[in-house]
Amino acid sequence: MIDLHTHSTASDGTDNPQALVHAAHEAGLSAIALTDHDTLGGLPEASTAAADLGLRLVPGCEISCEVDRGTCHLVVLFLDGDAGPLQDRLSDLQRGRDDRNVRIVEVLRAEGLDITLDEVLVRAGGGSVGRPHVAAVLKEKGLVASIDEAFDRWLARGRSAYVERARLAPAEAIQLAHASGAVTVLAHPLSLDRTGDDLDAVVAEFASLGLDAMEVEYGRYSSGSGP
Repeated sequence: MIDLHTHSTASDGTDNPQALVHAAHEAGLSAIALTDHDTLGGLPEASTAAADLGLRLVPGCEISCEVDRGTCHLVVLFLDGDAGPLQDRLSDLQRGRDDRNVRIVEVLRAEGLDITLDEVLVRAGGGSVGRPHVAAVLKEKGLVASIDEAFDRWLARGRSAYVERARLAPAEAIQLAHASGAVTVLAHPLSLDRTGDDLDAVVAEFASLGLDAMEVEYGRYSSGSGP
């Protein structure tokens, strides 16, 4: 058994990279990919833990791409932490995330919510900061009842605290990944907000750009909702 799509506290996961690797080993997995959002920061710690346990670790990340409908995430696998075209671009994306977080907190404070950027950074534990960390702080402070409510009321696309950020076009992301010796996987394809022939057409377009694979199972999908 393997898992090629996992997140740690280097982005929006719940376990630090070492704990994630140990959990995978205890669950009987023979290999996992660490695919944190827009960062390779958790790989050194995860690699050390995996080597100690005899677990194969596939280095990677998950990239948000710009599309005209829904959301598009590409999981990039076999992306080493050394310098490369995509690795270098990730630094730019991370700066975009940082700017976005500042603006989100500013909007929430203007809406009368008692939240600070320092609180969000502490909640992220030194990892890549994103909207889930903002939502977690809102919940912890009793400003919303749940993470879902934080998104539904404030952080989802179209809500007052939603702030756009720089994203790669799918073609650019695929090209950069290939130039870095990696492969690309379309993550949770139903997030593209398309079904049937419409979804087939988008996947065919991505395939023409060089997409290597697509997920067909995802934890949030029911058994009958796959593409």
